[in-house]
Amino acid sequence: MNTILDNNQKTLMTYTRESVKSYVKNNKNRLPQEVEWVKRSFMNLPKNAKMFEIGSGDGCFAKMINSLGYNIQVSDAPDAFIEHLSDIGLDPIKFNWMTDEFPKTYDYILAHAVLVHFSHDEVKLLLKKTFDALRGGGRFVFSVKKGEGEGWVDNYLGVERYFSYWSADDIEQATREAGFSEVELDYIEGNHGNNFFMVIAKKTEGAI
Repeated sequence: MNTILDNNQKTLMTYTRESVKSYVKNNKNRLPQEVEWVKRSFMNLPKNAKMFEIGSGDGCFAKMINSLGYNIQVSDAPDAFIEHLSDIGLDPIKFNWMTDEFPKTYDYILAHAVLVHFSHDEVKLLLKKTFDALRGGGRFVFSVKKGEGEGWVDNYLGVERYFSYWSADDIEQATREAGFSEVELDYIEGNHGNNFFMVIAKKTEGAI
């Protein structure tokens, strides 16, 4: 197995029913600035916009988006998250960002705290893959961790997961190199010492 799939699969395997319960419990109180960032990211999109969330996790952002009259397709890779999303009334599909093709093209793709589990080289591949899955004028909304380096970390879930860290300049450059014409960055100090760069990247109208 190559390194990309090896890291990806090892991280996914840490999300058992028990660790997902811990994840949901530890993330139940989203920071107001996180919620406002997500709300702002789909500002001015029509209610019939095609929307997709990668790594929906606890489902809190999807619930909020749907409550405002939109309809976002939720997804995740680990079965335990799929079960949780179904249990709270959402309709998830199983989607592995690294190995699966996007089901269709979209106006809006959200991936909060997902790219944090991929290496820098993998992130660059996924940025381009997601750019290609957007319609002209579409938006990719994502976050990465602030810092330096990458590797395996055992944090509040009690299991090792793969994390990578970025500077603002490096993630902006990688995003533009993937083809995005507009890149907006915010910085949020999150829960559990997780400090994120929050990115709204736009694909030029008419781009293919």
